[in-house]
Amino acid sequence: MRLFLSFRGHIPFGNEILTCICQSNRPSRKEYYLKYLLHERKKPLLIPILSRSLDTFAMLLYIHEIDFSPKYNKEYLNTRLGFHLHWSSCLESTLQEEDKEQKNVFQVMDSLLSSEGDSQRTQYPYVTGTSVIGIKYKDGVLMAADMGGSYGSTIRYKSVERIKQIGKHSLLGASGEISDFQEILKYLDDLILNDKMWDDGNSLGPKEVHNYLTRVMYNRRNKFDPLWNSLIIGGVKNGHKYLGSVSMIGVHFEDDHVATGFGNHLARPILREEWREDLTFEEGVKLLEKCMRNLLYRDRSAVNKLQIAKITDEGMTISQPYSLKTFWNFAAFENPTVGAEGSW
Repeated sequence: MRLFLSFRGHIPFGNEILTCICQSNRPSRKEYYLKYLLHERKKPLLIPILSRSLDTFAMLLYIHEIDFSPKYNKEYLNTRLGFHLHWSSCLESTLQEEDKEQKNVFQVMDSLLSSEGDSQRTQYPYVTGTSVIGIKYKDGVLMAADMGGSYGSTIRYKSVERIKQIGKHSLLGASGEISDFQEILKYLDDLILNDKMWDDGNSLGPKEVHNYLTRVMYNRRNKFDPLWNSLIIGGVKNGHKYLGSVSMIGVHFEDDHVATGFGNHLARPILREEWREDLTFEEGVKLLEKCMRNLLYRDRSAVNKLQIAKITDEGMTISQPYSLKTFWNFAAFENPTVGAEGSW
C-alpha cells in the first residue's frame, strides 16, 4: 500500500541530501537526488517538493509496499518521525487515482521538478534601459526617460516605453532589464484589478504601489532571483504629491527628486543645485531636459528620443516621443590637443 502525507516546516532528518537538492538549480540533478532517496533509504522516506522559499518545504511522506496495520497509524508515525503530520485526504485520493492508472511515482516527481525549472526568470540582464528621472513640481510630479533598449553595449531598440500608468494615481518608470519590467507590469495589473473588484470607492495610491513593489523586489532578492530593475514611483492622490524609488534588492526611499542608473551620478547633482519646490510645469520640463541632455552627452546607452510624463490631481499625460537639441561642435572636437591627433 502507498500513502501520501503532507507536511510543512523544519526537516528533522535527511539534511545532507535535502541540502544538495536545495543548492541544485538543475531539475535533472534534483531528480537524481530524489531517486537516490527512493533507492537508498528504507521506509519511511521523504520526497521533498521545493517551494519558492528555501526554508519551507511542502513534504510528501511516501510509505512503499507495507501492510498498513494499526502499527502504522498516525500516532506511531508522529512519534517515530519526531514531528506532527497533517493527513491530506486530497493527496490520498490523488494517489488512489494514480494507482488505478498505474502511473510511476517518478513521472509525478519529474513533472513537479520541471515546473520548478520553468518558473525561473531573468538571471542576468540582456536588454536593458538606462536612467529614469523624477521630480516634484508645484502641481504634481514629472518623470522623464529615454526610449533606448541596449543589448549589451549595442543600442538595439529605440522605441521602448519605460514609463507606464499604474491605476488612477500613479506613474511607474523603470531602468534595467526590460523583460523583468514587463513581468512587474503583470504583477501590477493583477494588483490594480483586484483593487477595482472591491468596488468600494477607494483606489490604490502611489505610496501603496511603492510599498507593494518594495516587498516584491526584496522578496525576489531573498530568493537570489532578483527582478533586475530600479524603479521610480510617482503620483498624486488627494492633493498629496509622492515620489519614491526602489532598487533591485529592495532598498527604497522617498525624496523630492530621484533618479536611477547613471542618472544617480550625473543628474542628481544638477537637481540638487537647481530644483526648488515652487517649480512651474515649464520650468520642471526644462530642468528634466537639461538632465537628459547631460546624460545623452555622457551615457553611451542613452538615445536622443525621450518621453516626459506628468501627473496631477486632474490626471496624467505621457508625452509623445521627441528629441532634444544638442551641440557637438566644440572647439576641442575640431582642434584636438597636441599629441592627440589621429588617435584617441
